[in-house]
Amino acid sequence: MHALAARVTLALTLTRCDWNEPGVVARTLERLRRALGFVDELARRAAALGALQGAVLQALLAWLAKERQLAKEQQRLEEARRLADPSEAGAEGYADPAEVAPSEVVRQTLSSADGTRDEPSPLLAELGDEVTRAMADAADDLRKLLRVKVADDQDLKTAQQALAESAYFFVALQREADDLGVSADEQLKQYTF
Repeated sequence: MHALAARVTLALTLTRCDWNEPGVVARTLERLRRALGFVDELARRAAALGALQGAVLQALLAWLAKERQLAKEQQRLEEARRLADPSEAGAEGYADPAEVAPSEVVRQTLSSADGTRDEPSPLLAELGDEVTRAMADAADDLRKLLRVKVADDQDLKTAQQALAESAYFFVALQREADDLGVSADEQLKQYTF
């Protein structure tokens, strides 16, 4: 128990989770495993591309941000069209189409300074759409899981160490809980509450 007590603060401080949710230990351990796999894959892909890992990571996160921005804009446009259609809106919700049509200002927020859409990084073009989507989602989950800034190669080394340390703690916690015949969530409470 003492070996885990020394690591609990580190593991819980480095990871962002609601420790009161049922099943949180198992979910967190799975997220840690996926994140470690992502960091390994990122290293392999960056080496194959002849690029820094941080550059690939930043390209993935920029791509994901743009995808989310486009999805949000599409949702806003669909809502505007729905409000502009009197058959869907009813008398109270009717809006003049001129008032809800996408403006040039809105379009410009999706464009670069010269008026053309930003092209995805050439690094991502080499990865392909499916790999880019999967890796961007994994990069996003990594950043949401850890309380460590992850932006460049050095940050990735720190993140990998934090992931490994946290995973070690949760694996040991699960083993200890199994030996005691309790759930890992219950055993975690012995250290935190």
